Amino acid sequence: MSEKKKSPDQKAKEAIMNLYHILGKEPWLVAKVAATPGVLYGAFHSDGVSIYKFDKIQPILTQSHEWKHFREVSVDFFSMRTVIVLKGESHGTTIIMQEKGKELVSLLRSNTSITVHVIDRPWWRKI
Repeated sequence: MSEKKKSPDQKAKEAIMNLYHILGKEPWLVAKVAATPGVLYGAFHSDGVSIYKFDKIQPILTQSHEWKHFREVSVDFFSMRTVIVLKGESHGTTIIMQEKGKELVSLLRSNTSITVHVIDRPWWRKI
């Protein structure tokens, strides 16, 4: 696919993946996360999550959170987003994922010691 046909999302995700390749790390996944204004991208990897803003040329790190600072996570699935609430001893953070939420839950369960609590609700309350 040529550069002209790639969407801004594809360009941003590829730039973040290239950055991690240069750093010698392999992210589990790169997904769009909610932000106001604009769009941010979360790179989830074995050490934690790094949140990037993409400025049409390169990713710019805006936040970074390490898994070792959190003891549990609650996950709430909605129809168009997944709300991830990370809770630790000294602080917590909320990440609103616009894609790949279920994939992240599986990765957290298999690759970290964080206790994962999925909030169960009927499908009609997820809208």
